[in-house]
Amino acid sequence: MILFNTPMMVLFTLSGCIAIDDNFAGYYHFKNVNGLGLSSYFDASSSPLSTRALGFACDDDVQCAFYNSNTGASSGCNKLYKWTFDVSFDSFLSNTTCGGDIKTATCSPSPRYLVCPNDYGVSEIATYQLPPELIASSCDRNPSCVGFTVNNDRTAGTLWSYGTSGCGPAYLKLPAANNLKNVKQPASMLEDKDMMA
Repeated sequence: MILFNTPMMVLFTLSGCIAIDDNFAGYYHFKNVNGLGLSSYFDASSSPLSTRALGFACDDDVQCAFYNSNTGASSGCNKLYKWTFDVSFDSFLSNTTCGGDIKTATCSPSPRYLVCPNDYGVSEIATYQLPPELIASSCDRNPSCVGFTVNNDRTAGTLWSYGTSGCGPAYLKLPAANNLKNVKQPASMLEDKDMMA
């Protein structure tokens, strides 16, 4: 019998079991992620890197959730961000409201990124005591909704609206293909040449 020898392995094993299996057309599913919980962990704003250089850094970094790059903007741009993992939540991000364009990794076909032209920033619209499918339909009917977080006990969820920070565009790393069932693909695709700063 093989036993887990680190707390991290146990955490990832438990988190995979607690996430819900629901998928909703038009949304990317981020399992065990509280969509409002992001923090920067690499800041290149004092010496801005090109979009391409930040893409290289995020491609190979498993903790990287997204990066933004605007070399002409004021401080606060050009950072790598990571999700706050939490087994109590799953998050769903619209593949059209945030942006709609997809780009591949800088030097390989994976990972893939959703391109949000005005950066990624979300704020809470409302929290409802509803099951995930009704949270999803509430987001569908709300033109300000960019995505939602659901409680994994299926009792409630929160809708988000899209904001801007002046640091766009942002590139959100998409989850593995097995989390993308029933997702409507955006009409346009970006090529690597569009990553050049």
